[in-house]
Amino acid sequence: MGYQDIAIEMDRFLDVESGADSVEAAARGLFKFRREMHPNSNIKSGRAQLIYDWILTLAKQRMSPDEKAALIVEFCRRIAKGKNLRKVDRILAASGVEPKFLRKGGAEAFDAREINEELAKHCRGAYLRGDYFQAVTDAAAIYARHVKSRARGRKDGEALMIEAWDWEKGTLRVAPTTSSASAKSLQSAVLALSVGLMRALGGNPAGPGTPTIPWPMSDRDCLDLLCLISFLMDKAEEASALNIR
Repeated sequence: MGYQDIAIEMDRFLDVESGADSVEAAARGLFKFRREMHPNSNIKSGRAQLIYDWILTLAKQRMSPDEKAALIVEFCRRIAKGKNLRKVDRILAASGVEPKFLRKGGAEAFDAREINEELAKHCRGAYLRGDYFQAVTDAAAIYARHVKSRARGRKDGEALMIEAWDWEKGTLRVAPTTSSASAKSLQSAVLALSVGLMRALGGNPAGPGTPTIPWPMSDRDCLDLLCLISFLMDKAEEASALNIR
């Protein structure tokens, strides 16, 4: 893949309104590595040098070619800000990016699921890199941390979810529904799903980004599980806190 060619052509493609700040924001929101300096005497603008630095730093990362391809496609689409993405794809294709990375999917598939905003902020990058299990365990950790904060819980994992969501003794109560019976039924479902999630993934109490021992997971499995965790996260954000001292 022609990383240098992509960097140079992407700067030429961008209009004058796209500044270095937007490039930096796109990179920091996507990449988990630090930018390295790659001086080039032929580059005359700060924005062009920034794009060049980030893309060549990506090229040096220890990850699979497919992971790099997915990331460079997403980075270029982000800095283009949705403008003339067909031209962006032509630049990428001409520089050696395989067609499979330019089809609908990736970021579009993730965004179409409308994952809870807080989860998406922390898990989108892992998903786009193909780290599907990591994306899901990070989401479970964020959910567990949020429940613990809202419920002021003292426990972790399954015990935390019981401490928070038990209808009789728990400290969180789902948002009101049409009747007390339906609210109780929903709360029971949230409890059962939360306990199952912790049993499967443990909530990763060490926090998002902590390596875990993965089990096989496809991109669709990942998105389905993220939607489940998103549902639970929404219920936790909407819930009332009870009997907290």
